[in-house]
Amino acid sequence: EKNEMNTETLDRLEALLAKANILPLEYKPDEYDDWGTVRAGKIGLHGKRYPLCQTRQPYASDEAKAEHRKSGTDPYEASARLLVEALNALPALLSIARRAADVEAIRAVTAKASSEWTGPNPAEFATGVAFVTKPHFAATAVSRYVMGETT
Repeated sequence: EKNEMNTETLDRLEALLAKANILPLEYKPDEYDDWGTVRAGKIGLHGKRYPLCQTRQPYASDEAKAEHRKSGTDPYEASARLLVEALNALPALLSIARRAADVEAIRAVTAKASSEWTGPNPAEFATGVAFVTKPHFAATAVSRYVMGETT
């Protein structure tokens, strides 16, 4: 089933994120963690970080696993790190999506940027460097707003 990105999806993800209260996550933070272990980064009861999950890749052959045991590497590291990085980035990604969905704010940013644009810098003509156009100036302002660099 296709998961559309819309305000209802953002609402659902934000609610789940708040309810789960598991971030930040860490990949194998403890010395004796098994392959693919992901732990909640917060210290819980008894001063421990509790395992959240353990990733697996069912297509890893027995020979590949034996090689990983021999070399002391984790065959599930990539999937575990992807999970950790994606979930730790989720609050920022949700913020970006909210800003991108805020049509009125983007309209205001565009109007402000358009009113602030003073035209191409004459010095750019002498250097042969392509000058910034008004649409480019406004698009840059919108991008900076969406990415949270400006308000």
